[in-house]
Amino acid sequence: MLRTDDLEPRILLAVLYNAAGPRGLGFLKYEPVPMNRDDADRVISERGSDILTDIPSMREVFAGPPYLSLDYVYGRPVKASLRTDRLDPRAYDGKHGRDWAARAIASYRTTGEVNSQEIWEMHVASLETGGREAREWLDEETRLEVIDHQQTLYLGPGEHAERIRAILRDIFGTH
Repeated sequence: MLRTDDLEPRILLAVLYNAAGPRGLGFLKYEPVPMNRDDADRVISERGSDILTDIPSMREVFAGPPYLSLDYVYGRPVKASLRTDRLDPRAYDGKHGRDWAARAIASYRTTGEVNSQEIWEMHVASLETGGREAREWLDEETRLEVIDHQQTLYLGPGEHAERIRAILRDIFGTH
Protein backbone atom coordinates (compact mmCIF):
# COMPACT_ATOMS: atom_id res chain seq x y z
CA MET A 1 0.00 0.00 0.00
CA LEU A 2 1.13 3.50 -0.81
CA ARG A 3 0.43 6.33 1.58
CA THR A 4 -1.63 9.00 -0.17
CA ASP A 5 -3.11 10.94 2.75
CA ASP A 6 -1.25 14.05 1.56
CA LEU A 7 -2.83 13.90 -1.93
CA GLU A 8 -6.25 15.13 -2.95
CA PRO A 9 -8.14 12.51 -5.03
CA ARG A 10 -7.96 14.83 -8.07
CA ILE A 11 -4.17 15.05 -7.75
CA LEU A 12 -3.84 11.29 -7.40
CA LEU A 13 -6.09 10.70 -10.42
CA ALA A 14 -4.22 13.21 -12.60
CA VAL A 15 -0.81 11.76 -11.65
CA LEU A 16 -1.85 8.13 -12.28
CA TYR A 17 -3.64 9.04 -15.51
CA ASN A 18 -0.73 11.07 -16.87
CA ALA A 19 1.79 8.28 -16.20
CA ALA A 20 -0.44 5.67 -17.89
CA GLY A 21 -0.67 4.63 -21.52
CA PRO A 22 -3.67 2.98 -23.20
CA ARG A 23 -4.12 -0.77 -23.51
CA GLY A 24 -6.13 -2.91 -25.94
CA LEU A 25 -9.55 -1.49 -26.72
CA GLY A 26 -8.51 1.56 -24.70
CA PHE A 27 -6.84 2.88 -27.85
CA LEU A 28 -10.36 3.56 -29.16
CA LYS A 29 -10.89 6.15 -26.41
CA TYR A 30 -7.30 7.31 -25.94
CA GLU A 31 -6.85 11.04 -25.38
CA PRO A 32 -3.21 12.08 -25.89
CA VAL A 33 -3.66 15.26 -23.83
CA PRO A 34 -2.42 15.26 -20.22
CA MET A 35 -4.98 15.64 -17.43
CA ASN A 36 -4.83 18.69 -15.17
CA ARG A 37 -6.48 19.17 -11.77
CA ASP A 38 -9.69 20.62 -13.27
CA ASP A 39 -9.97 17.71 -15.73
CA ALA A 40 -9.59 15.29 -12.82
CA ASP A 41 -12.33 17.12 -10.90
CA ARG A 42 -14.64 16.66 -13.90
CA VAL A 43 -13.88 12.93 -14.15
CA ILE A 44 -14.54 12.49 -10.44
CA SER A 45 -17.82 14.41 -10.74
CA GLU A 46 -18.89 12.41 -13.83
CA ARG A 47 -18.08 9.14 -12.13
CA GLY A 48 -19.86 10.16 -8.92
CA SER A 49 -22.33 7.32 -9.36
CA ASP A 50 -19.37 4.99 -8.85
CA ILE A 51 -18.88 6.17 -5.29
CA LEU A 52 -19.75 3.05 -3.34
CA THR A 53 -20.46 4.92 -0.12
CA ASP A 54 -23.62 6.26 -1.81
CA ILE A 55 -25.05 2.73 -1.49
CA PRO A 56 -26.42 2.41 2.07
CA SER A 57 -25.41 -1.26 2.43
CA MET A 58 -21.82 -0.39 1.47
CA ARG A 59 -21.31 2.44 3.98
CA GLU A 60 -20.13 0.08 6.70
CA VAL A 61 -17.77 -1.76 4.36
CA PHE A 62 -16.15 1.45 3.16
CA ALA A 63 -16.36 3.51 6.32
CA GLY A 64 -13.92 6.36 6.32
CA PRO A 65 -12.77 8.51 3.42
CA PRO A 66 -14.83 8.65 0.22
CA TYR A 67 -14.19 5.76 -2.12
CA LEU A 68 -14.15 5.99 -5.89
CA SER A 69 -12.99 3.07 -7.98
CA LEU A 70 -11.77 3.78 -11.50
CA ASP A 71 -10.86 1.17 -14.10
CA TYR A 72 -10.15 2.86 -17.45
CA VAL A 73 -10.23 6.64 -17.96
CA TYR A 74 -10.17 7.80 -21.60
CA GLY A 75 -8.55 4.52 -22.63
CA ARG A 76 -5.86 4.52 -19.95
CA PRO A 77 -5.96 1.85 -17.25
CA VAL A 78 -5.96 3.73 -13.94
CA LYS A 79 -7.05 0.62 -12.02
CA ALA A 80 -7.21 2.44 -8.72
CA SER A 81 -9.50 3.17 -5.85
CA LEU A 82 -9.09 6.78 -4.91
CA ARG A 83 -8.96 7.16 -1.17
CA THR A 84 -7.53 9.99 0.82
CA ASP A 85 -5.24 7.76 2.89
CA ARG A 86 -3.77 4.89 0.82
CA LEU A 87 -3.57 3.29 -2.61
CA ASP A 88 -3.18 -0.37 -3.49
CA PRO A 89 -0.99 -0.13 -6.62
CA ARG A 90 -1.00 -3.80 -7.68
CA ALA A 91 -3.57 -3.58 -10.49
CA TYR A 92 -2.11 -0.30 -11.80
CA ASP A 93 1.47 -1.56 -11.65
CA GLY A 94 0.35 -4.81 -13.27
CA LYS A 95 -0.69 -2.85 -16.36
CA HIS A 96 2.21 -0.39 -16.51
CA GLY A 97 5.22 -1.79 -14.68
CA ARG A 98 6.77 -2.46 -11.32
CA ASP A 99 6.51 0.47 -8.89
CA TRP A 100 4.87 2.60 -11.63
CA ALA A 101 2.42 4.23 -9.23
CA ALA A 102 5.07 4.86 -6.57
CA ARG A 103 7.40 6.47 -9.13
CA ALA A 104 4.66 8.73 -10.49
CA ILE A 105 3.55 9.81 -7.00
CA ALA A 106 7.17 10.41 -5.94
CA SER A 107 7.68 12.60 -9.01
CA TYR A 108 4.62 14.67 -8.09
CA ARG A 109 5.79 15.01 -4.49
CA THR A 110 9.20 16.22 -5.69
CA THR A 111 8.00 18.63 -8.39
CA GLY A 112 4.43 19.52 -7.42
CA GLU A 113 3.49 18.91 -11.07
CA VAL A 114 0.83 16.37 -12.09
CA ASN A 115 2.58 16.01 -15.45
CA SER A 116 6.26 16.44 -14.65
CA GLN A 117 8.93 15.48 -17.17
CA GLU A 118 9.36 12.11 -15.45
CA ILE A 119 5.59 11.45 -15.48
CA TRP A 120 5.47 12.39 -19.19
CA GLU A 121 8.34 9.99 -19.93
CA MET A 122 6.52 7.25 -18.00
CA HIS A 123 3.44 7.89 -20.15
CA VAL A 124 5.47 7.61 -23.35
CA ALA A 125 7.05 4.34 -22.19
CA SER A 126 3.65 2.94 -21.20
CA LEU A 127 2.15 4.11 -24.51
CA GLU A 128 4.90 2.32 -26.45
CA THR A 129 4.40 -0.87 -24.43
CA GLY A 130 0.64 -0.67 -24.99
CA GLY A 131 1.21 -0.19 -28.71
CA ARG A 132 3.47 -3.27 -28.93
CA GLU A 133 0.96 -5.36 -26.96
CA ALA A 134 -1.95 -4.12 -29.11
CA ARG A 135 -0.17 -5.01 -32.37
CA GLU A 136 0.32 -8.58 -31.11
CA TRP A 137 -3.27 -8.77 -29.87
CA LEU A 138 -4.95 -7.47 -33.04
CA ASP A 139 -4.89 -10.84 -34.80
CA GLU A 140 -6.23 -12.83 -31.84
CA GLU A 141 -9.69 -14.32 -31.87
CA THR A 142 -12.01 -14.30 -28.89
CA ARG A 143 -11.70 -17.70 -27.25
CA LEU A 144 -12.65 -19.63 -24.16
CA GLU A 145 -10.03 -21.76 -22.47
CA VAL A 146 -10.82 -24.35 -19.85
CA ILE A 147 -7.97 -25.57 -17.65
CA ASP A 148 -8.69 -27.73 -14.59
CA HIS A 149 -12.39 -26.82 -14.73
CA GLN A 150 -11.61 -23.09 -14.66
CA GLN A 151 -12.89 -21.08 -17.60
CA THR A 152 -11.07 -18.02 -18.90
CA LEU A 153 -12.49 -15.87 -21.68
CA TYR A 154 -9.89 -14.06 -23.81
CA LEU A 155 -11.33 -11.20 -25.82
CA GLY A 156 -9.88 -10.40 -29.21
CA PRO A 157 -10.42 -7.02 -30.88
CA GLY A 158 -13.20 -8.38 -33.11
CA GLU A 159 -14.79 -5.72 -35.31
CA HIS A 160 -12.51 -3.03 -33.82
CA ALA A 161 -9.25 -4.46 -35.18
CA GLU A 162 -9.00 -2.28 -38.29
CA ARG A 163 -9.90 0.89 -36.41
CA ILE A 164 -7.29 0.15 -33.76
CA ARG A 165 -4.70 -0.57 -36.47
CA ALA A 166 -5.44 2.86 -37.96
CA ILE A 167 -5.10 4.53 -34.56
CA LEU A 168 -1.78 2.78 -33.96
CA ARG A 169 -0.54 3.95 -37.38
CA ASP A 170 -1.57 7.52 -36.50
CA ILE A 171 0.28 7.37 -33.18
CA PHE A 172 3.38 5.38 -34.13
CA GLY A 173 3.57 5.60 -37.92
CA THR A 174 3.74 2.50 -40.10
CA HIS A 175 5.18 -0.68 -38.57
